[in-house]
Amino acid sequence: HTRLQGDWSSDVCSSDLGDAFYLAAALAPGSGAPTGLRPRVEPPRALATLDLEPFDCIWVLDVEQLDAPEIAALEGFAKAGGGVVFFVGPRTQAAHVNAALHREGAGIFPVPLAGAVDLLRQEAEQAPDVVVEEHPVVAVLSGQRNPLLDAVRVDRFFAVERGFEPPAGGGLRRLLSLRSGAPLFVERPFGAGLVVAVLTTASPTWNNWARGNPSWVVVMLELQSHLAAMRRKAESLEVGDTVSVTLEPGLDAIEVDFVVPPDGTIVQQTAQDVDGRLSAAVESVAAGAHAARWKRLDGTEQERVVAVNVAPEEGRLERVGRERLDTALAGVPFRYEDAASLQPDSGALAGVSLVNPLLYLLLAVLVAEQLLSYSASYHPASRSGSSR
Repeated sequence: HTRLQGDWSSDVCSSDLGDAFYLAAALAPGSGAPTGLRPRVEPPRALATLDLEPFDCIWVLDVEQLDAPEIAALEGFAKAGGGVVFFVGPRTQAAHVNAALHREGAGIFPVPLAGAVDLLRQEAEQAPDVVVEEHPVVAVLSGQRNPLLDAVRVDRFFAVERGFEPPAGGGLRRLLSLRSGAPLFVERPFGAGLVVAVLTTASPTWNNWARGNPSWVVVMLELQSHLAAMRRKAESLEVGDTVSVTLEPGLDAIEVDFVVPPDGTIVQQTAQDVDGRLSAAVESVAAGAHAARWKRLDGTEQERVVAVNVAPEEGRLERVGRERLDTALAGVPFRYEDAASLQPDSGALAGVSLVNPLLYLLLAVLVAEQLLSYSASYHPASRSGSSR
């Protein structure tokens, strides 16, 4: 599985280690580009035996056939909000996909398949093989001609059944298309989750995308984040709730330090085994950010931050009458006065307005200033007559 920020996880089910290798390399390129993800590859039969609840995303890579228990587990996971990605390939059987996975739209696979076909080429054709649609996963690659996508060559893909029309309101969307107009990446809601079908291989068997092209890594990481977000909703806790963190046996140490407000006190807890999982918890006593910090057995540090808020009732303002105050403040002496009955005391200094007296005083000062200026200025004496 892959782990992101200590909380997000995915499972990769594959019949071919080559497909899994290229996907794992995209999700976790290595120390040069740490993503926080750690892929884990399982055979398809693990779908029916693993507890899928801790995972946020499951990638099914060119699986020849899934049995009924595996399909039921996968559909239950998606209906509960999980993300599922299907990659097809040489082992994929269109008849099995249509009958067991698509089931005329009732199953988990988004579209019915017709069969594998080649993308025909023309000598003078200059258009890129991959066309970006309007979707948040591929938004970083949209816009003008992208040289990374221009370098992608798709030789073979699975075509959708001719005449297939998605039901109105079904939510089917394209992420990527081919220059022929055929879909390459399609997405459809399934229950509370999302399912994406990629109609070509994850390894560079039917295409060259995963062979040293950075856009492959970008799209896979964006797709992982997009699908994981469907399952990891923002957690809202209130003062008094328990802040907990789940650890993985064999990967995480059992000591967890909780940094709690208001003064950043560190409370150390030892994880306990709860229903087969290691879990450490502390009760919140004040509003603010609570951080849980622990170490993995390989020495890397992990942290999870949870916001704890006050109860919404504390900030809810509404009018109350005398009766409700008597009930709420039973035994507490208080004085209740109606605002309409309050009249200003004209005899009190605080109730006298000084605006008008100050204006009259200012006017008197201005008049006195003008008189003083006139009396102090030079005025020539007037002549009673004139002489020649």
